[in-house]
This record gives sequence, structure tokens and C-alpha cells, in this order.
Amino acid sequence: EFHSGIQSRQIPYEETGAGEQVDAVVSVSVIEHLRAETRRAWIALAGRQLVEGGKLLLTVDTVPVTDNLWCYSSGELVEKVERHGTVQGLLAEITNAGFRINEIERSSWLPCSRVGMARIHATR
Repeated sequence: EFHSGIQSRQIPYEETGAGEQVDAVVSVSVIEHLRAETRRAWIALAGRQLVEGGKLLLTVDTVPVTDNLWCYSSGELVEKVERHGTVQGLLAEITNAGFRINEIERSSWLPCSRVGMARIHATR
């Protein structure tokens, strides 16, 4: 426990209350494993939950040396690559949900890994 105000929940994000007000939403290599439709719903939920100036912090696995979001979950294809999306598409989804992109860092491939990575910091 870092601080009594920090919570880590082991429930589907969509089961958290839309009326909750939080300072930050953090997703570490999770959101890209969801279907595009669910991912957009999660981003919209974060936009409703975050206080003004609240932070959305994401790490996102990518297909190495591409802009494509990683489209597998537990070894199973989530949906076709064309439908699943790209980092640029994800940034547009975040912006369309009312966020400002503050920083994006990209690694086209992570050594000793089968994925690349994008780190995104956005503010509501």
C-alpha cells in the first residue's frame, strides 16, 4: 500500500461507478487487450470519472515495429488487426473523449519481449 487514498481493484473497470470522481486512471498493458468497442467505452468512462485536470496514464503493448495495437489476450486473437486499431487511432479516441495528450513515448520493440510499447499521459 502506497497511500490510503490509492485503490487497486480486481474487477472489470466497467463495473466501477461512472459517478465516482478520481484523480487518476492507470492501465498498465491492459486496454489494448480489449475489443476496440470496449476500449472506447473504458476511455469514455475514465473521462466521466476523472476530475478536471485528472490524469489518464496508459502503457499499451504494440505489434513490434508497427503502429498496431497488440490484438491478443491470453494467446487468443481479440479481433482482426484492421478492426483492433493503431496507436494513432487510440490517441484520436482519447482526444475525442475530451482528453489532452501531454506526452507519448514509443518503443518499437522491447528487448527480450514479443511486443513494442507506447506510454501515454493525457489530462482531462
